Amino acid sequence: MEAYIRVGNESVIAPDYIVNELILKGTNQSFDTLTTDAVKKDYSFTLLEATYLERTGLRFEPSDYVSFGLADKNGVLTNAGKLMTDQHTVYNSRMFCTRWNGLEKGSIFDDALDDKEYEGNLIYLLKSGSEFIRNNSKVRFVKEAQYRVDKPDYAERAVTEALVNALIHRDYIVLGSEIHIDMFDDRVEITSPGGMFGGGSIQEYDIYSIRSMRRNPVIADLFHRMKYMERRGSGLRKIVSETEKLPGYTEAYKPEFSSTATDFRVILKNVNYQLSQKNLVNDQVSEQDKSPDIPHTVLNLCIHLIAHGSEGAQITHAHSIMGTANDKSYDTTHDNLEDDTHQGIHQVSHQDSTPSAVILHLIPHFQLVQKRILRKRVKHIILDRTA
Repeated sequence: MEAYIRVGNESVIAPDYIVNELILKGTNQSFDTLTTDAVKKDYSFTLLEATYLERTGLRFEPSDYVSFGLADKNGVLTNAGKLMTDQHTVYNSRMFCTRWNGLEKGSIFDDALDDKEYEGNLIYLLKSGSEFIRNNSKVRFVKEAQYRVDKPDYAERAVTEALVNALIHRDYIVLGSEIHIDMFDDRVEITSPGGMFGGGSIQEYDIYSIRSMRRNPVIADLFHRMKYMERRGSGLRKIVSETEKLPGYTEAYKPEFSSTATDFRVILKNVNYQLSQKNLVNDQVSEQDKSPDIPHTVLNLCIHLIAHGSEGAQITHAHSIMGTANDKSYDTTHDNLEDDTHQGIHQVSHQDSTPSAVILHLIPHFQLVQKRILRKRVKHIILDRTA
């Protein structure tokens, strides 16, 4: 017997994991409620119990494992219980995090500025994912008259909500699957296995009126008890509302949600991206402003060359006059400067050997060289910023 699902305008044969999920729905069961062959006494739950105490002020009692749906009365763990052990007992309980260089994905070996893989307990994954995003983002600030305003790239609560949404509503049946966090200069993309539990795509719904449907109700209930989420299906709305509170927010930075039959994606936009680009331009202008005045420098340089000759040593001294003696961006133009200067003085000497004639001939050349130096400085600034 075959089952079919809609993909775009077509009906295609449903893969096994979707069929399995349909069977669970038909028997009024979920993946996290199914019992396993793991016995509770063989595993530890230190992180779960410590986090529960920290966030609720209550101790996690032995009876809670049964009442919360993590184990049955015989001490056999459910899938929800296995996902909360300190040990990595569910292979698909993994999270791959990458900070890409730029705005698109590339080679993990050449284009990843940071790359981490986490596996194990769901609380550990939540904390690790949050820490990865925090470590790869910035908190800028704006000075006001008597105080300063912090401007984080992303709202911390929005990040938490997005990660909790990914951990709770993902499909754990899909073999070899994991949650992906992909960070770019202008955004964070959090992608989890499994589409909308109720069918269709999130693009078809209004997130302000969508009803709550939980793929993994036991895990969702536990995270609610630990105050990581609400039980009103308000996670997506919370992501938007928390992002709207950020200084500098505009409608262009509104989070985006998309889904297919096989995955769900949340995109959080860096509200400081345009600001960082603007600051980069300002820094470039500042670097140019620090450069020697071109006409004055060129005039001094030409007079020096005329007075002392055009030997290589004099070119090196001219290099210092131009303010580029320790400038690595100048290195690649040095040889051209020396050759062109010798040639320029030689050409003028056959026409008009007066100092003014030599200066007039060389000024355009040195202005061009100075512009090359400034462009290379800007390039080095950009490379240093992205390194």
